[in-house]
Amino acid sequence: MSVTDEYAPVIGAPEQQSLLRRKWYKRKRVWFGCAAFTICAVLLIVLLVIFVGVKNIIQGTIDDSSMTFRNLQIHTPQNGTLGLDVNIALENTGSHKADLTFVEPVQIWWRDQMLGTMNLDPVTVDDDNGEVVQSQEFQLANQTVFGQFVGALLSAEEFEWDIKGKLRVHAVGFTRNDIELSKSIKIPGMNGLSGLEIVQFDLPGDDPEGGIKVALTMNLNNPSPFGIDLGHLRMEMYYNNTYVGPIESTNAVLTSGSSVMNLTGRLVPQTNATDLDNMGVLMSKFLGGEQIIVDARGISAWPDGENNVNWLAPAIRALHLNVPLAMVEKIDIINDIHIEDMDLDFTPETAYAPRMSSQRVDTGVRLPFNFTLDIQGVSQSLNITGANNTIASINVKDAPILENKVSSDGLLVFSIPETDLTVVDGMDSIFDKFVQNILLSKDADLGISGAAEIRANTPVGNLTLTNVPFNVNSTLVGMQGLTSSPLVIEGLDVTDGKPDQGGLQLGIKETTVGQVAMSNLTLQRNVTHATALATFDPSASEDGKDMLARFITGEASDVVIAGTAKSSAVDSLNPGLSQIRMPATIPGLNVTLIPQTRLTVLDDTASTGVARGGFTVVDPFGADLSITKIDAKLSVGGTSL
Repeated sequence: MSVTDEYAPVIGAPEQQSLLRRKWYKRKRVWFGCAAFTICAVLLIVLLVIFVGVKNIIQGTIDDSSMTFRNLQIHTPQNGTLGLDVNIALENTGSHKADLTFVEPVQIWWRDQMLGTMNLDPVTVDDDNGEVVQSQEFQLANQTVFGQFVGALLSAEEFEWDIKGKLRVHAVGFTRNDIELSKSIKIPGMNGLSGLEIVQFDLPGDDPEGGIKVALTMNLNNPSPFGIDLGHLRMEMYYNNTYVGPIESTNAVLTSGSSVMNLTGRLVPQTNATDLDNMGVLMSKFLGGEQIIVDARGISAWPDGENNVNWLAPAIRALHLNVPLAMVEKIDIINDIHIEDMDLDFTPETAYAPRMSSQRVDTGVRLPFNFTLDIQGVSQSLNITGANNTIASINVKDAPILENKVSSDGLLVFSIPETDLTVVDGMDSIFDKFVQNILLSKDADLGISGAAEIRANTPVGNLTLTNVPFNVNSTLVGMQGLTSSPLVIEGLDVTDGKPDQGGLQLGIKETTVGQVAMSNLTLQRNVTHATALATFDPSASEDGKDMLARFITGEASDVVIAGTAKSSAVDSLNPGLSQIRMPATIPGLNVTLIPQTRLTVLDDTASTGVARGGFTVVDPFGADLSITKIDAKLSVGGTSL
């Protein structure tokens, strides 16, 4: 047995030397070296792939994730800084848990200009989402630019922020310190707070500085996640370019969503004619239940109540709010109208356009406010309604004020001068029924609607309030068929005149015995004294003969004076007059027609049985009395001669 050293010199023939010496790549040393090199290379490649791949995966996840601002509330604003309460939703962050650390302040950019920076605390995301809820200090990069941004925030429907920063991310056992944060995020703006609502509006009284106190509560519907603590907010109200007055809130906080803001101020006195007209229109629409849009313009905001903030001031001055003023609970300003009396003057030509007047109209007035309102004059456009129709209208200009107790008792009393009551076209038959109701009923129901024009002295000036609506139900004291008190015939005369055609019927015991006519009759309130002409034909009926006999002998007769369909030449009165039935008593003749008789005994009376008789006749009438025949009997002591 022999041992051969492969590294020993080969002695012998060349062929032997070649066989004995191995090739270099087959040597063990080479194989061990190659194996070690391969392992190191593979490890290096794997580490490099992991290092680069993890970064790309993390960066890609951050890039694909989304940020939604739920709330951004600005508080304690100052020159250069502000406090910012942040609530940010992180979504699409991956299924693995990761810890995010903001290694430097986050930069906020708007329109390619940096607004400022803020630090954010670490946050953990898991199961594809996370949340940032923090309160941080925001450092302004440029106050002018930030003021422009706040102005756009208040008015814009939407704006865009660019978020820039660096992150340290630890996830699935790996940590990367070089992850970039770069996102463009669209955020809803406040859109001019167009959803503003007035919860309460009041004018509680006269202001000591002049004008009228104002108090209102606004519900601000803010569609943006942004809010601002404004502190002492001052604004000015304008209507149709007329300066109405200042309002302010001492603790104004505008939050995301719905927030309530209380403001007080005053309506200032006006002297210019145009401004007075605008104030009159404003108050008229408000009292009429209409919504009025007032322009509220920002003046200043002092977050701490004392000091101005440079970047906030221009944004507030650019703020314009459309404030919809309206009564929260609509009330009827004129809630009652009672026409104490109504005079109607008819002629045949004005049957459907009579002259109308009233000595007293009591109007109930309920004002929604407590400031001084001294009514100087009232004009009204009145509609009389019935059966769900407008029957007639009347325009009353400058009605004389009789009593003004609006402030104390809510009562305004005025009269209506004589003016035309015009029946609406096509409503003649309805008007006939309206007049009939007045003639026959104890209380005549009617509706009164329309609009009033009120001239009044107020703390803001002399205003004309127009189109103040009203719609009330009222009653008139009816004539009760002219039977509320007995018809008294105070005297009667017989003339030779004849009444006009038509008139009233004179009846007794259901028998018509004549006609009664009264020319140019005016029915007064309470008692009316009138002269009537009548035709009487006693020979036409036995009842007529009996009535005449009773009259002549001094006995009274009960009669009925009744209307007919042709009682008046005024067509609108006839339907009512045709149903009039007035009982009356015609007194008997209170004068003896033959107060004295005479009997003269002649010289031959004893032989002839003839004596001369005579009597005295008194004519009690205005007409001549002709006696055509006398039938007489002579008796003495009850013994017929």
